Amino acid sequence: MLSVNVFKGAELCEEEEWDFNADLNLKSHWQLSKLCKPLLEKSKKGVILIMSSNHGEATIPGCFPYNVTKTALKGLIQSLAIEWGPNIRTVGIAPGFIETEGNQKWFESFINPDEERRRTIEMHPVKRLGTPDEVGALCAFLATDAASFISGTVYLMDGGRSALMQD
Repeated sequence: MLSVNVFKGAELCEEEEWDFNADLNLKSHWQLSKLCKPLLEKSKKGVILIMSSNHGEATIPGCFPYNVTKTALKGLIQSLAIEWGPNIRTVGIAPGFIETEGNQKWFESFINPDEERRRTIEMHPVKRLGTPDEVGALCAFLATDAASFISGTVYLMDGGRSALMQD
């Protein structure tokens, strides 16, 4: 039984892995949004925050089907913003490398985890990885009245990595 996201090439991905990622990263957001809709409509200031990934904006080899499901979230975010507005806003957050257990396991899959961590950090203009607290702070801001004109878009927070052309 699968319990975490699947990162494979398109040729290697099994249908079960495709279905698992589609359910985990796309269907679950849609189902949870539908469940919350009546409560959010009552508040007349409801906000749905959908966690995407920098892989929804650009990706690298071997990230299929994860990247496909994260890309599809942009369509969900836009559709819900259009169809459920004005009383419900829908906003996506697309973090890049964040200090998480999953990323630590990925680093540990290399022969020299510390060297891979340093190499990865160097690909970010801010020269560090993001933190869960930073993701949470963006979520908190997006849920406030100060962000009431923000809907139907995805915010990429990747330490500038997407701005730097990678050779």
